[in-house]
Amino acid sequence: MKRAHFALVLALATACASSPVAPVTAPAAPVEDVRTAVRAMADAIARDVSRDGPTGWLPYFAHTTGFFWAAEGSVVIRDADAAEGFVRDFARSVPRVSLAWQDIRVEPIAPDAALLAAGCHEVLTDAAGKSTPWDGFFTGIAVRTAFGWQLRDGHWSSKPTPRADDATADARQPCNPDFEDCSGGVATAPPASAGSPASVPPGIHSGKIEVFGAVPLSVVRQVVEASFPVLRTCRGQGAPLSKRAPTGHVTVKFVIDRSGAVPMSSLGDTDLPEGFARCVAYAFDTLTFPPPNGGMVTVMYPLTFGAD
Repeated sequence: MKRAHFALVLALATACASSPVAPVTAPAAPVEDVRTAVRAMADAIARDVSRDGPTGWLPYFAHTTGFFWAAEGSVVIRDADAAEGFVRDFARSVPRVSLAWQDIRVEPIAPDAALLAAGCHEVLTDAAGKSTPWDGFFTGIAVRTAFGWQLRDGHWSSKPTPRADDATADARQPCNPDFEDCSGGVATAPPASAGSPASVPPGIHSGKIEVFGAVPLSVVRQVVEASFPVLRTCRGQGAPLSKRAPTGHVTVKFVIDRSGAVPMSSLGDTDLPEGFARCVAYAFDTLTFPPPNGGMVTVMYPLTFGAD
C-alpha cells in the first residue's frame, strides 16, 4: 500500500515537471475604454469651464502628491491646493471663460492613466466685460481616481500668431475707460514720469496692454517701463557681443497676486531669439505692483525691441 502511494506521488510530480504551468497574466487594459473615458473628461472640462468660468476646472484636479501645473516650460503651481486657490482668485477678475478643444489626442499609458493632448481656444472675459481670445496647446496626465477621471498635471503653451503693428492696433482697438485714460476712443499715454515713455531707454516700446483685474493700466505700464533698463540687458542673451543686438517683439502674459507680486509669467507671440525672450519673461517675475483689490490680475503686455 505504501509502495502504491509512493508511486502515485512520483507520477504526479513527474507530470507537473514535464508540463510547466502557464504564467497568470492580468487581462489586457481596455485601451479604447480609457480613450473614451478621457475624451469624455476633456469634453466635460470644456463644458463646465464654459458654463461656470475658471472654477469649472476644480472638479478635475487630482489631489495627489504628484500634482503640478506648468506654463511655457516652467512649473508655476506645485500642488492641487495651490491650484484651487489660484483658480478661485483668478475667477474674481476673469469670471467668464469660453474653452474649446481642438484635435484631442489620448494615449493610454496604464489601465488607470493616459496622456491627454489638445489644441485649445479660450476667450477670457473680465469683470468689466472686456474679452480677449487666447490660443495654445495643452498636455497633461489624466488618472482614474475615486472621483472619476481627473488631471494629475498639466502644461500650457501659447500658440504664436501673426499680429498687426502695435501702433496700428492701438488706433484700431477701442479704449476701456475702466483701465485706460481715454480720449476719443483711443488710449493715450500717461504723463511723463519715472518709468513713462519719456524717460525709458531708447529702443524699447510698450504695445497695446490688456489688463484683466483691478490694477489701472497706467500703473502696470509705469512699473514695467521702470524695468526697461533691466530688460535691455536681455539683448546679450540673443546674440554674441560681436554681432548686432537682435530686434523684434514679444508678448508676456503674467499674473499679479494679491500681494502685488508676480507668481507666474509666460511667453506669447514673439520673434526674438529664445534666450532673449525667456530673459524678458524672467525679468517680469521680479516685478512688484501695488496690491490689487478684488483678487488676482492677469496682464498681456506686448513689447517691441528696436534698434538703440
